[in-house]
Amino acid sequence: MRLVKNHLNLEMVRGDTLAFGIKIYKLGQMPDGIWFTCKENYDDKETLFQKTLDDGISVVEQNDDGDYYFRVNVSPTDTLSLEPKKYYYDCVI
Repeated sequence: MRLVKNHLNLEMVRGDTLAFGIKIYKLGQMPDGIWFTCKENYDDKETLFQKTLDDGISVVEQNDDGDYYFRVNVSPTDTLSLEPKKYYYDCVI
């Protein structure tokens, strides 16, 4: 397995819906789980919200090369109570 660390800033309006895609090349098979987690601080154990496979993360497409396309949907209720500021997120597969 390969770990890829990207520094991608996501920006959204509090209380709006955010949807974005993730493409994983040569995955080969459906993963057991995917977690998109938002935290106030990078090292926090407590999450502000989390999306999982079939609960905010869905499979959009897969092809014969083992590539998978996923969509992450952050709903308005996930961010409505958050203060406007910088937060940290990660995506674990």
